[in-house]
Amino acid sequence: MKAIIKTLVLLFIPLFSFSQKESNWSITEMPLELAIGANEVIRLSDQHFEVKSLKEGRYYHKEVVTILNEESDANVLVVYYDLDSKIKNLEARIYDAKGTLIRKVAKDEIKDYPAVDGYSLYQDDRLQFIEINQASYPYTIVWEYEKTMEGIDFILYPDWMIQGFNQGIETSSYTLTVPKEIQPQFEWHNMELDGSKTDEGKSIVYHWEVENLKPVKKEAYGPPSIEILPMLLISPSDFLVENISGSMSSWKDFGQFIYSLFEGKDQLPDEVTAEIRERIAGISDTKEKVEILYRFLQEKMRYVSVQLGIGGWQPFDANYVAKNSYGDCKALTNYMMALLKKAGITSHPVLIKNGSLNYQITKDFTNPSFNHVILYVPEIDYWLECTSNNYPANYIGKGNMARTALMITKEGGVLKRTPAVEPQAHKENIKASIQINSNGTANISYQSELTGSRHEFFRYAASNYSPKEKEEWLQENSALTKMNINKLEINCQKDRAEAQFNYSVQVMKYGSAAGKRMFIPLNQISVYGEAPSKLDNRLYPVYHRRAYSEVLDIEIELPQGFSVEALPFPEETLESEFASYKLQIKEENGKVYLHREVEFRPHILPASDYDKFRKFYRDISRREKAKLVLVEKKT
Repeated sequence: MKAIIKTLVLLFIPLFSFSQKESNWSITEMPLELAIGANEVIRLSDQHFEVKSLKEGRYYHKEVVTILNEESDANVLVVYYDLDSKIKNLEARIYDAKGTLIRKVAKDEIKDYPAVDGYSLYQDDRLQFIEINQASYPYTIVWEYEKTMEGIDFILYPDWMIQGFNQGIETSSYTLTVPKEIQPQFEWHNMELDGSKTDEGKSIVYHWEVENLKPVKKEAYGPPSIEILPMLLISPSDFLVENISGSMSSWKDFGQFIYSLFEGKDQLPDEVTAEIRERIAGISDTKEKVEILYRFLQEKMRYVSVQLGIGGWQPFDANYVAKNSYGDCKALTNYMMALLKKAGITSHPVLIKNGSLNYQITKDFTNPSFNHVILYVPEIDYWLECTSNNYPANYIGKGNMARTALMITKEGGVLKRTPAVEPQAHKENIKASIQINSNGTANISYQSELTGSRHEFFRYAASNYSPKEKEEWLQENSALTKMNINKLEINCQKDRAEAQFNYSVQVMKYGSAAGKRMFIPLNQISVYGEAPSKLDNRLYPVYHRRAYSEVLDIEIELPQGFSVEALPFPEETLESEFASYKLQIKEENGKVYLHREVEFRPHILPASDYDKFRKFYRDISRREKAKLVLVEKKT
């Protein structure tokens, strides 16, 4: 193994090789068991990362992938770079099933785009993009590139993502070369290899290699990939970015580095100081002060991303934000922190991963995979999402809830959990009245009150959608079809995470006639969808992530000349560890009343309970599709 490592290092350090002799990429040379259940097979993945110093390095990646079907997304290559990192010698070649070269990808097929997020004023992040589409499967792509790395791009060492879902691996290797004075940190997930560690004089070379990994099937409601797929996460102990030293030896150390980037950036213009003091004059309650100053932030500022160099981590100072009336998440959080400081209130920036929960934060491994910053006020246990101009204070949005984040203090970083997602705090109360006409049309009046995450879309739509866009959204997202909208309104509470969504519509075909009978859906107002698909030999636990509750009341006024012939499910109760479902249907004085209560709770079930989980949703779905049978009265 040492001889192999030395050969790799000789190739790597002087010059990355792009002229190695190609192997035979015919599919007949590929182990059949790697293709069973796969969308693609990685024939070869060869990654090298050389740390040249505390602030720069270079990375080389060659990959050979055989695309088996249209479900594969391995026909797309995206490589990110910025002003501090440059891509060199990006090449791609395409081979047919026999391993015969079809063509080399032309330079003009390599697209170069800004890596914009839609809110950026200044951003140096870019990407190079290749998409290859062949008419017949299978085919093989060989691509490779080299990348010089500095700044933040370099500090976040490339991880070894060994395998994707539905992907076979023939051979994959990772080589890391570091100066002896730099101590890399490692965290394995779902696999652990001994590899090799070789002393090369001034450097240490680490090398790992795997062969013949069968595909890992992606299962519905499965755990996140970080809990299933094999990967090696890598981070530096010490680093240097734009001549600022930092350490990832611990979360505390990394937090001290981030604190240094915020330090001294809280000076406000005199006129801003005077205005906020006037707004909170005579107020002693800390919560009230925080809410007033948070509204001040929202009135004055707008979110604009500015990502240049260390600006990906360091905020603009509060004075700059005040003068320009904009900032990104870091800058607006820092500005809000400065406002609170003037009011004598201590607060702390919190680094967080917004959105996907497909990551893990562990206390013994520092891997700052954060993409957002919010603010925490410890005195009153308040959280503030400073990029929103309409959230109420102490509401940070579902994408920030129930996750581990890093609070930045003068003493360093402290891991902290954001508020949990409690079903009763994320609720929807719906009342609907439906007047059925003898020709099957219906007039519907709908009123709902929403809280927590259930209200978030409507708060956004109230501020950003035109009347036409709101109506288009209802048409596209309602189970009601062929409807004329008479009224639609959205109202949001300024100081609470609540919204009201009301509408009245005429539906052209709500009931269907068959002879003397009419069939009326009991519920097309708020319908739960299909059950999870059947799955034999479930391998992984079932992750049920829904967390909200709903109360639905529907009053159905029957058409003149009709009576109820059959009333399904007069009363039903379904219970499980992850949800409860209660349904009551009754007829009274020419009307049918439906009352439904649903609560979904986050829960992890063993794989053996998948059929039970599926049955619960099938039972719900069957009840949701129930119809009321009316019969025309005899005259």
